[in-house]
Amino acid sequence: MEDFPNPQAFACPASEVEDQSQSDKVFYNSQAGMSLRDYFAGQAISSMVGSELFASVKEVDEMSYLAYGIADAMLKTRLTDIVRRNKAKFDAEQV
Repeated sequence: MEDFPNPQAFACPASEVEDQSQSDKVFYNSQAGMSLRDYFAGQAISSMVGSELFASVKEVDEMSYLAYGIADAMLKTRLTDIVRRNKAKFDAEQV
């Protein structure tokens, strides 16, 4: 996988805050839950199972490899879209 941002798929607030001076802020547990890449791969593989488009894929390892390839492409597209939207927003503010 290329080095794209890979946040949690379902971020959940941390249950405890160690630094009480920061107690008014919301913290997210970076270790809980699955990554967005894992979520995307799971969605991709679930659509492959039983699909005529992927009928030639017989091995689970190959299907997993393809699913993570799709997930990586989705993360790349997601990042490209975020950059494009932020650039458009920045350009609009400069007018």
